Amino acid sequence: MQKEPGAIVPRVTATLKVDILATRAAVFMDDAFLGHAGELGGAFHSVAISPEKHRIKVELPGIERLETEVNLLAGQKSEIKTNW
Repeated sequence: MQKEPGAIVPRVTATLKVDILATRAAVFMDDAFLGHAGELGGAFHSVAISPEKHRIKVELPGIERLETEVNLLAGQKSEIKTNW
C-alpha cells in the first residue's frame, strides 16, 4: 500500500496520533490508507487531518481489527491506543 501521491494537507488542521504496538498495522481514515502505525505514533510522529468527523480503521492480518470515529475541532489533538 502507498499513500496517495496528490494528498494535500488542509490549511486548518487537527492532529491524530496512533499508539499501537503492532507498528506494521495499516491505518485507514475514511477508507483511504494513511500509513502504518509506526509512522503515525511514538514521541515524534502524528498526522495532520481536517477538523471534522472521520472513521479510523486499524488492520493487521491475524490481529483483531479496530474501528472507531473521531470528531476533532481545529487545533485539537487526539490519540488512538490499543494493547496490541
